[in-house]
Amino acid sequence: MFFFGQKTLYQGFQYSFFLFSYQLSISLLQFSKIIPKPLFPDHPEFYSKFLLLNEKYHYPYTSNFCLNVLDLSQTNLATEENRSSGLLHWAQMFLANSWEELKQIAAGDPAFEEVLDNMYTVNTIPEERTIFEAHQKYQALMSALKSDKEEYAAELAKKDTELEKLRQFMISKGYDPDNLE
Repeated sequence: MFFFGQKTLYQGFQYSFFLFSYQLSISLLQFSKIIPKPLFPDHPEFYSKFLLLNEKYHYPYTSNFCLNVLDLSQTNLATEENRSSGLLHWAQMFLANSWEELKQIAAGDPAFEEVLDNMYTVNTIPEERTIFEAHQKYQALMSALKSDKEEYAAELAKKDTELEKLRQFMISKGYDPDNLE
């Protein structure tokens, strides 16, 4: 899943939905089973943020593009900020080895409990999974349609303004724009 500013890119979303976003952020989870060692062994971190940097002068190209990495093998290095923001809590959910462990992690937190309920429903009831996927597609299509509608409405208004200017010009020159015989 990609996060563009405050917008989330789901499968099926129109690219134009993100054209005016102010920040591109790609978030990655680093699993110790897939990537057995930290990204930078000399500087292990639980959460890190990377920017594009000019190699020669070491200044960032832009702060509007970043790569966020959450190293699930380094939870012991989580800062107080990671804990208070809930980042460590989410990491613990990814690291859970059983459904019971997930329930314990989510206990008392309505948002996490809702996530677990949805996970359970989607993974155990095939019809619910189909409904969930259909709902995601519906939201993506509606978002794209709304964006397209707004874009076309603005273009149509510009064309109407241009037509009216041409009409007035023709009238000022003594022509009847509705009857050009």
